[in-house]
Amino acid sequence: MRNAVAMTSFSLRIPATLVPHVNSAQMSTWIAEFLRRQHPLPPDPGPGEDRVCLSFPKKSLDALVQVIGCSRSEALRRIALDAVSPVLDAQSELEASTGVWNPAQPLAWLWREREQRAQTVLNRRLVVGLIVLGVGWALCVAGFLVFTRGKATR
Repeated sequence: MRNAVAMTSFSLRIPATLVPHVNSAQMSTWIAEFLRRQHPLPPDPGPGEDRVCLSFPKKSLDALVQVIGCSRSEALRRIALDAVSPVLDAQSELEASTGVWNPAQPLAWLWREREQRAQTVLNRRLVVGLIVLGVGWALCVAGFLVFTRGKATR
């Protein structure tokens, strides 16, 4: 008897630029390759408007999620982006040199946009933190002045 490999089917939302490059066999190969040679992955490009259905061994997906430490969807998008980004970058360079326009935006632009949004959120939190700290100090100084004036008049 053969050992049956438990397969899992997974429906995944991905950006349109990844759709032509992602299929079940390719994803299985990318996951196995990553698990053999782990390395930093690009940030999650986020769910896109397109949906793909993939089937691959359940054990490999569970191992991937455990190693990366994020959701299944995010892990699969990051693996796909890591594998496909050199192809997309080469296409973008070719389009830039030949003047051919592709309506699908290059993923490098998507990464920059996500990093800028994250930086904006970080800056807002920093400003709010500084305001709260300033108000706290102002209240401390006001309390001290009220307390010392009360002592001086007694």
